[in-house]
Amino acid sequence: MIKEKGVIDLQHFINHKNQEISQKAIDLISNKHSISSNWVDRHKIYTGREDEKIRKTTEKAILSLKKGHIDKQIKDLQLKIKDGSIDTEGIKLLSRLTQIKTQIAKSLGRNVG
Repeated sequence: MIKEKGVIDLQHFINHKNQEISQKAIDLISNKHSISSNWVDRHKIYTGREDEKIRKTTEKAILSLKKGHIDKQIKDLQLKIKDGSIDTEGIKLLSRLTQIKTQIAKSLGRNVG
């Protein structure tokens, strides 16, 4: 479905014959709580929507996972340097991975380490 159209068909999951899948889909896309408009109108208090928070949390989790994968690759290349078994392509890759790691750490608001 995603491979064919490039998007997720929510109706497929909402109307799924398996009740558990259907209910989970509804739970994931619906707002469990609604905030009174008075929060914004009277009190000038703005609250983030749950779906916005989920998106940011998911993006950070994916970036953290990528950073962990890159950290492992960097560690493996550093071991090759110690062994003396690295070639110039390996050195170039290490440099590029270090740059990517720095970019990801910056996106996550973390210090590179």
